[in-house]
Amino acid sequence: MLRCAISRAYYAAFCHARNYARDRHGLAPHYNADDHSLAPRHFRSRRERGVAIKLDNLRDWRNVCDYEDNIPDLPKWLPIALAEAQTIIAILK
Repeated sequence: MLRCAISRAYYAAFCHARNYARDRHGLAPHYNADDHSLAPRHFRSRRERGVAIKLDNLRDWRNVCDYEDNIPDLPKWLPIALAEAQTIIAILK
């Protein structure tokens, strides 16, 4: 359940950021796996490094949750992941 919640936090923030960049900045997403690096790169190019870093961190945590067998501190990650996702969404209103 914790793994799923962290993964969903990433996708909530990622989709919001991707769509925000599309709607407000003219980003042309591909709607495939390439967008996971395209979105943070876009925000870096706009000097919005905080958003890019948070997206990268969330994606890293999501990948660990989806593909690693043993995650010793998993319970500690969830509140951090949720806070990061909420921050991205709040910044990109």
